Amino acid sequence: LARPWELLRYQEGDFFGRHCDKINPVFGPFVSAVVYLGGDYQGGDVKVFHDHQTANSGTIRQQTGYVLTYPSETYHEVTRITSGVRLSLANFFGIRND
Repeated sequence: LARPWELLRYQEGDFFGRHCDKINPVFGPFVSAVVYLGGDYQGGDVKVFHDHQTANSGTIRQQTGYVLTYPSETYHEVTRITSGVRLSLANFFGIRND
């Protein structure tokens, strides 16, 4: 089960603090996906963390057209955009229990 794709537009000063996308432990989402549409910007890196408290992180440098998929329980953040506009599409995949 996928939701509609969301267009994410980050401009100068925007960021998204540390979080995970998993909302429900039974129904998910279980996989998150981000498609990088590009833009002329600085900053806006994705940092991935071991958990919600750990300071250690890895940085993912995105490139236009790349797709990043990861388990939805992965803690991550988008660093502050220092100039320009960053565009991406995001979606979250889980299961449906009808």
